[in-house]
Amino acid sequence: MAKYSFGERSLAQLKNVNPTFKDILIKALADPKCPWDITVTDGARTLAEQQKLYAQGRTEPGRIVTWSAPEKSKHVIQKDGYGYAVDIIVCGYIDFSGNYQKFTTTKDIYKRSRLKEVAKHIINVARQKGYKVEWGGSWAVDDSPHLQFMGKL
Repeated sequence: MAKYSFGERSLAQLKNVNPTFKDILIKALADPKCPWDITVTDGARTLAEQQKLYAQGRTEPGRIVTWSAPEKSKHVIQKDGYGYAVDIIVCGYIDFSGNYQKFTTTKDIYKRSRLKEVAKHIINVARQKGYKVEWGGSWAVDDSPHLQFMGKL
């Protein structure tokens, strides 16, 4: 039996994500070994959407929300019609009694240790299928909610 599954919000965000990456994410979340339930907050973006996000905190008001220049972002839909990155949050877990415990604070949903556990699990599922997924939490500029599909091993 599947442990967790994506809701409508996540599935909408996965709409234009590479199908192999989408399949890896769905299988990883359903796996009984998945440590936490997640929601995909951002999936594929148009170039214009990425340009607007990149401008925020630089040439437009607001705080910086992305370090990825539009022409380098794996979120941006490529010539094949797909994006290759997602951003996630940890939204809860099933406790030992079988009850769902939902996280409601920013501190909880972005807790780095939880994001790291989920990323490690997704990376392992991808590896078992012969693919590589990279976690943004392993970069010099920490982007713990970010995962990106790198293709075949």
